[in-house]
Amino acid sequence: LAERLAAALQEVKDLGEELHDARHELQRMAEDYAGAAQDWSAESAPHASGEGQLEALAEAEAAVQTLSSRLRQEQAARAAVVDALAATLYLPQRLDGAVVLAEGPGGDVWRADNQQLRATTQGLAFRRTPILDDKDDQGRLLSWGAVIRGADVGDGWVRCVVPFEGE
Repeated sequence: LAERLAAALQEVKDLGEELHDARHELQRMAEDYAGAAQDWSAESAPHASGEGQLEALAEAEAAVQTLSSRLRQEQAARAAVVDALAATLYLPQRLDGAVVLAEGPGGDVWRADNQQLRATTQGLAFRRTPILDDKDDQGRLLSWGAVIRGADVGDGWVRCVVPFEGE
């Protein structure tokens, strides 16, 4: 996990530097374009300047596409970091007909509740998918009485982002 995290963080750093450089290049091209536009309006032969302006515009459009591509790469790298740091897991709202996950104020905070079930376990096990038997293979659970942020995904399930614990 540490190696994956280090590699993902380095990729984000590298892409951030490339994005910074691309932004500066785009700014320089925009300044060049603005200068070409001023030259064009000031010149008496607009056709010659117009060709230079069209070239500057084409370069600026190419730079925008490159910048957009780099931005998508940076977003993907950031998502990889999030994936390396946390997992999306699920909790059931009911077990054996008993409420085991109580919704808090605002609808995005949930509390593991053992009042009805009266289980002898330490908490409510996370699931990898919204299938009751698909328990998290790392044995993670939400301790009874503990709270977590999550989103009701329907059919009695709550989706949570759970940080990985150190290995």
